[in-house]
Amino acid sequence: MTQVAKIGVTRQCGVCGRTLLLGEQVEEYTNGVRRVSVCTLCLSEAAARGWLRAGAPAPPPVEEDAPEEGERRGWLRRR
Repeated sequence: MTQVAKIGVTRQCGVCGRTLLLGEQVEEYTNGVRRVSVCTLCLSEAAARGWLRAGAPAPPPVEEDAPEEGERRGWLRRR
């Protein structure tokens, strides 16, 4: 008789909360705070939430345009 061993580790999809099956393909994402597993059905939702794939390079920082020196003075004069 063949015995099946139970595995005490269960994982859930970080988007839908569904319990992931043993051997099911998942993608690892970071949601800014922690690393989460995402099922293949929820990959587009994870991307829509702005989550990044684990190991993917971070996007370059966005530089805010500082007002020119003349623009600052003009703003102060208007007051």
